[in-house]
Amino acid sequence: MAKKEKKKKQEKDKDKAGKLPSGQEIDAVKGFIVVMFLLILGLGAVIIYTMGDVRKYEDGVARARKLAPTIVKTSLEVQEYLKLIKDTGETVLMNFPERFFGRIYTNPEIGVPKDQVLLRDMKEVKIRRPYKYMEMSWDIDISSLTRKQAALFLHGVETDSPKAKAIELSMRRSKKKGAPEDTWDGRFVVGYRTALTGR
Repeated sequence: MAKKEKKKKQEKDKDKAGKLPSGQEIDAVKGFIVVMFLLILGLGAVIIYTMGDVRKYEDGVARARKLAPTIVKTSLEVQEYLKLIKDTGETVLMNFPERFFGRIYTNPEIGVPKDQVLLRDMKEVKIRRPYKYMEMSWDIDISSLTRKQAALFLHGVETDSPKAKAIELSMRRSKKKGAPEDTWDGRFVVGYRTALTGR
């Protein structure tokens, strides 16, 4: 009896071992394979994309290294140019004339108070003969100054901006009561010329 049961059990185990996987098991395996394949593809794409970025970065670094001397040279040139502009006062005169002239007449060596100065609006004149140029000019009235202060003021204007020139000057004795003998009211016209382009 025990032998028969043992034989039946062995036949059942044999049947189980010989059975093929069911359809559900096969679908699960297929799904797993597809997921793994997609993960591998995704990982490959990330690696390729990252390598492209690394190459771009390396190319950028190489280009920057080549351009570094030029960038440094250009930067130094710009700094020198800005220094030149600042020193000559070109941009200050054109954009902020009251600051340009104020810096000169309030200089301790000249020492003219602001309330003695009247700066009029800039005038523009186009001159076409014999040369083509645009002349900007500023009228400045300064009262109660000495001849030395007048001379230092004009010297300061032409030193701070080589293109700015005194084009008119008139001085008359101050009418201020009790003013010292060397006290004058001055009218200064300062001009600045730039070349005209085109017809």
